[in-house]
Amino acid sequence: MLTLREAVQAADTNTIVNEAAAGQSGLTAIDSITFASTLSDSTISLSLGDLMISNSLQVSVVAAQTLTHDALGASRVLNVGACGMPRHP
Repeated sequence: MLTLREAVQAADTNTIVNEAAAGQSGLTAIDSITFASTLSDSTISLSLGDLMISNSLQVSVVAAQTLTHDALGASRVLNVGACGMPRHP
């Protein structure tokens, strides 16, 4: 099973992470993560801290889906930085 963290890391670093394909490199590349329809009306709990994103990334769900991301009050869900800029701790 592929985790959201693995998918985001692979897209952000342009490297293969376990089952996640490497993201695209290049200034105009926009990687995409689409959630499976089987996750409709689910909650994804993030227990290992926020997800780091510093490259272009599109995250989407299939139409009419509801999906919740919960950091369990321990951190942000996403830590988004400008491309090429350092991430904030």
